[in-house]
Amino acid sequence: MKSERRFSLDKILAAYFPDASFNSAIPFGSGHINDTFLITNLAGEKYLLQRINHQVFQDVAGLMNNMERVTRHLQQKLAGQTGSRFTTIQVIPNAEGKLFHQDESSNYWRVITFIPNSVTYDLVTSEDQAYQAGYAFGYFQQLLSDVPGDTLAETIPQFHDMKSRFAKFDAAREIDSVDRVKSAEADIEFALSQRKEMIAWHELVTQPDFPRRVTHNDTKFNNVLLDRESQQAICVIDLDTVMPGVIGYDFGDAIRTIANTAEEDEAELTKISVNLDYYRAFAQGFLSESGQQLTTLEKQSLHYAPNYMTFIMGLRMLTDYLQGDIYYKISDTNHNLRRAAAQFKLVAELEKSADQTQQILTEIFQS
Repeated sequence: MKSERRFSLDKILAAYFPDASFNSAIPFGSGHINDTFLITNLAGEKYLLQRINHQVFQDVAGLMNNMERVTRHLQQKLAGQTGSRFTTIQVIPNAEGKLFHQDESSNYWRVITFIPNSVTYDLVTSEDQAYQAGYAFGYFQQLLSDVPGDTLAETIPQFHDMKSRFAKFDAAREIDSVDRVKSAEADIEFALSQRKEMIAWHELVTQPDFPRRVTHNDTKFNNVLLDRESQQAICVIDLDTVMPGVIGYDFGDAIRTIANTAEEDEAELTKISVNLDYYRAFAQGFLSESGQQLTTLEKQSLHYAPNYMTFIMGLRMLTDYLQGDIYYKISDTNHNLRRAAAQFKLVAELEKSADQTQQILTEIFQS
């Protein structure tokens, strides 16, 4: 097997499968952070080999311990549920029994199972897809509801902490290390106009009596596997950011991508609005599985969660742009600025749709 990269896939695979030969390793998926390869051995068995971005996930041991614990818990819970179509990925230890492998260049690698006959999509194109995504993330929440949130490591400290994100944003625009503040003036002005409301929601969900749960924290539609034939949700993937959080993180981030009428880096801002049918379908699926465990305070927090999660993503993208694109993979020098502008436009559209989305949630909670 040949590779022109700065690491030897053959050596890495030998650390996991010393007695097996692999005949292909194909770049796989559309993630922004890690590098993923679909590997196939001579017997036709498939796995996913991933290089963990340890600049982003600096506590690799904590990340992998989280993933192993969560997937093992999911396996145990699913084994006791007759007829469930749902499944979970599994972490494959290396030949020494370790959850990750460090190569000669200090890259970190892991191997996880590949779910056959599955498919993912970047963009929702039907109400049923939106419902299936809601069902998947809601069921994921239900299955993990008996795992104390604070017992897992924070794989990215202060990941959805608005105060921390604003502090980094303020520093980036003050330093202006790559001379980009002037080109981002409109987006900076919008970000500053939202500070008070965003900080208020952050303070609501971080008060001591607000439930801390195990949350996924990256609930994009393409992190749900659908059965290729039935198109029903069968698995939640990309568990790097599974850690302590609040329910609104998962609900809000999902709405950000699922009810958005355009891609998250759409350059033509007029294409961006809120698809209320998809919003309703996702909310119905999500709350049908997770709603019974929610407190009154959690239910009250959900309505603003999409605004918060959309804005914090835009703020992170804008900050990365101002810092010189050190976090996200980009296709050109303005990619992060386009992303930020698209997220901020969606925040504005969510504000316009607030009465309608509040009514949708009220109806679902009353049903």
